Amino acid sequence: MYRGVLQMHARKQTIMVVDDTPGDIDALANILTDHYEITVATSGRDAMEIANSHTPDLIFLGLSLADMDGHETCRRLKSHRHFKEIPIILSASPEEGDHEQSGLEAGAVDYMRQPFSPGVVRSRVAMHLRHKRRWEEMQRLLNTDSLTGLANRRRFEELLHREWRRAMRESVELAVILLEIDRFKQFNAHYGHDHGDLCLTRVVQVLGNTFRRPTDGVARLTGGTFAAVLYHTDWTGTLLLAERMRAGVEALRIPHAASNHSEVVTVSVGYASQAPTRGERPHPLLEAANAMLHHARRNGHNQAHGLQLPVDAPQLEEPFSSARLRWPFLEEPFPGKRPVTLCAS
Repeated sequence: MYRGVLQMHARKQTIMVVDDTPGDIDALANILTDHYEITVATSGRDAMEIANSHTPDLIFLGLSLADMDGHETCRRLKSHRHFKEIPIILSASPEEGDHEQSGLEAGAVDYMRQPFSPGVVRSRVAMHLRHKRRWEEMQRLLNTDSLTGLANRRRFEELLHREWRRAMRESVELAVILLEIDRFKQFNAHYGHDHGDLCLTRVVQVLGNTFRRPTDGVARLTGGTFAAVLYHTDWTGTLLLAERMRAGVEALRIPHAASNHSEVVTVSVGYASQAPTRGERPHPLLEAANAMLHHARRNGHNQAHGLQLPVDAPQLEEPFSSARLRWPFLEEPFPGKRPVTLCAS
């Protein structure tokens, strides 16, 4: 089963201790270091910077810091979309008074007073990390296609927008490839859904052999339709990957007696690439890939059609959802740009 970008690896969990008192840092490190990786920040700004480059699983946050207090640091961390699900435990010395309610209102999941009891610290940390793992597993299930293990449509749309922004920042190309198993409904009707599921898993194996980079985001959108968003992939690379997929599926030689164009299972592929620029959105790129998939199906299936979009591609007025992939398309969505076509030999 191909896990793609959703594959999770076992690792030692990381706790970030944010405090500017060396004795408090040492006390927590001595309690936790046998079971967790420990990173240290001595200010709120340092905590933000370190979390941005090495996201921790849990944060132990001192109440008094030199640049901003623990409440403000907690609020800032919780307002950041990458950090909002990280559990934060606020800690306070006896001299700092009772700030439990204000700490919880700032977004902390727990509040602990010094001096620390090692057993209580370890138990509470373990409890909050268990809760976090359960939440992450729920998110994984929400974002994963249960049959193939690939990202689902919801996750694909998130990946597309994320990689678009990253490609724009880095001034590199982004590509989208759409693949559809030809006559898949007829395959299911003829052979049954169990054989249809086996067909899907074998096609996914081809995708796994094609997209090998950790940054390649591969998803199953619906039925026999798949998508890939490819960061920093130029036009030539996209073309070669599209043809590799098409040829790889045909080489499986899966019988397809219900097809009217081939004795074996084949796929149609549409792809497009573009160098994102500020002010643009990824909608035309996905629309172009889908238009090329439409061309491949209309021209006889078992083909790969592609289009390289200009920088100033037309922008859609309405928000895009991949649920629109079945909508009709214009015959020539981007006038003057001729598609590249790769057909079976």
